[in-house]
Order: sequence, then structure tokens, then C-alpha cells
Amino acid sequence: MSSITIRNLDDSLKASLRVRAARHGVLVEQEKKNILQSTLAADVGEVNGLEFALRIKTENLQRLGDCLQQLMKTERHARAAV
Repeated sequence: MSSITIRNLDDSLKASLRVRAARHGVLVEQEKKNILQSTLAADVGEVNGLEFALRIKTENLQRLGDCLQQLMKTERHARAAV
């Protein structure tokens, strides 16, 4: 496993991290890992959510294109019948 070092961390932020770790009943090191994991998981969730939304939009656009093609065919047949 690798390590991450954060330099020049504000004392109040470090104290808040200690309090948060104590509140969760874990060591500060574990709390830092938990924060990183939950934050990055949320980012992945957002990306997956965007991918899902994009897929739905793409499918809807495909259906719209299919409908327009059908409409154009119907219109051509109607003009040909006149």
C-alpha cells in the first residue's frame, strides 16, 4: 500500500479530524481513509449517474430519429398518393 502526506495542514482542521475520528470510534488514520473512500465513491457515483443520464438521452434521441424517419416515409407515401 502507498502513503499520502499532507503538508501545512491547518491545526483546526487536524483537530476536527481527531474529533471526527473519535466520534466514529476509529483512529485518525482510519478516518482519513474513510473520508477519502466515501468522497471518491461519491465521485464515481456521480460519473455513473451522468453516464446513465447520457445513455437515456442517447436512447431517447435514437427513438426520436426513428419516429422522424417514419414520419418522413409516411409523408412521402401521402404525397405519392396524391
